[in-house]
Amino acid sequence: MFQHVIKKIKSNLQISVYHQLYIFVTILVVFLLLGFRDASVNKIESEVIFYKDSILINNNVISSYFPNGFSLTNNHIEEIEKNFQFVARFKTVSMDVSVPQHVNFSAVSEDFIETGVPFSDRFTKQMTIQKIDLIHGKVWGRGSKEAVVIIDVETANLIFGYTNVVGKMLPTIHRDLKIIGVVNSTNERQQNIAQAKEAEQIIDETMYASKAYISHGYLSTLSEVEVYNENIVIRDNGMKVNEVKGKIKDIIGIPKADNFIVQGRQEIIDSEITSRRVFFQIIVSLTSVFAFLGIINLINVSVFSYKINRKNIGIYKVIGCSNKQMIYISSLEGFILGIGSSIISIIIGALILIIGTVIVKTFIYLNFFNLLIISFCIISIFTLVVFLINIIATVFSFRRVRFII
Repeated sequence: MFQHVIKKIKSNLQISVYHQLYIFVTILVVFLLLGFRDASVNKIESEVIFYKDSILINNNVISSYFPNGFSLTNNHIEEIEKNFQFVARFKTVSMDVSVPQHVNFSAVSEDFIETGVPFSDRFTKQMTIQKIDLIHGKVWGRGSKEAVVIIDVETANLIFGYTNVVGKMLPTIHRDLKIIGVVNSTNERQQNIAQAKEAEQIIDETMYASKAYISHGYLSTLSEVEVYNENIVIRDNGMKVNEVKGKIKDIIGIPKADNFIVQGRQEIIDSEITSRRVFFQIIVSLTSVFAFLGIINLINVSVFSYKINRKNIGIYKVIGCSNKQMIYISSLEGFILGIGSSIISIIIGALILIIGTVIVKTFIYLNFFNLLIISFCIISIFTLVVFLINIIATVFSFRRVRFII
């Protein structure tokens, strides 16, 4: 039976090649678009700093659902603190140090090591969360009003010249603060310096702020201190991120569809994909190209398969071939043509994709496991389509053959 299929394909080689050309082009375009989209999305995901286990609540902001502004109430904050494992409140504080280095102060809750630290990301142009670790020292206790401070590595190195400065004093315009801990630096300062270098500005590193953190208790003892940009960061090891987001929205009473006030890492990624139009452009291209070539291919294969089968079935009928045998031959033919062209298209597409991503410097963002799954799906779908078209054309041709005979 297999030999009959090969002979049948060879006897109509020109038409078979014509069929496969449409299949080949369609599969190639679809595979390349999906591959480049995958690499582009992976690149964006790798550049998003946002700590994946944390959720950010943007307070005192305007969104499409709250055109007059949204602000958390004290009841909201109390309810949030009751329901989640780690809750850190961040307030930017206008304090100055009595040293040349510029330092930005934030009043934070004692959970800020577990939740991560918010900062304005130059890459996404949004507030993001970066995970930090306590390198030296400790964090103040709950409700502490002590005049203590935790500084980042850059502050320690720029002011004191080394990292482990626990026990040293950081002079401010209000009073000297005892340093009880040193944490990792966020990317904010380095991003600002990098942006200045790109703009070919003169770099004075003392003007680019490093970070320091004080407690809310100590902030309450200060007068004439301006506070702004309040944010809340939440993390709960006992719940999935989406569950945390849903519960937060229920507590503070905002619509489920609002992804601006309550944000996680995925919202930032989705926003970046949309803003760069990567997702939109590729999906539109994929849909239009696939639909156009798919329709042409379907019409082409259906018409030619019907014409070929009508003649061939008549010949096979004369030599005693049954309908079941004809269906089997057509099935095998469709399977061979479908899987053959699909595999060849995927191999050539993979080579083009690899070369293309090397040229545009996105090769390292290719996920070969995802490409393998995509390839398997494409091969399966197109093989099934060609297989079904051959079967339908063969069955439909039986009536015409009876009439001709």
